[in-house]
Amino acid sequence: EQGLILSLQFTAFDIYGSYSCGYGHLTITDGDGTTLMEKSCGSSLPPNITSTSSVVKLVFSTDDIDTRPGWSVRWSAVTPGECQQHAGWPAWSMNPPLVDYGFFALKVDDMPKGR
Repeated sequence: EQGLILSLQFTAFDIYGSYSCGYGHLTITDGDGTTLMEKSCGSSLPPNITSTSSVVKLVFSTDDIDTRPGWSVRWSAVTPGECQQHAGWPAWSMNPPLVDYGFFALKVDDMPKGR
């Protein structure tokens, strides 16, 4: 839908942590390239994230030396300035060591119709 943005809520987060997140990390950027979440690792649940556009890019990088449960995020389309949710997917998750590097794009246009 036109004019909707994305809201992300992490339900799990456990990526092997180091001082520089050099062994694994998740980064999130808005569709315009603005960083919404810096390179993050560890086990602290990140705060909720709201985009300013209808596209959010998630980049996940990990190695196969030390594995952790990974992360899971719920996302939905929202009207800017409101809490009203529109259709959304229940959750995305990534559990290492299934991938060493992943790029994901969440878009309002990808949401199921009629929910």
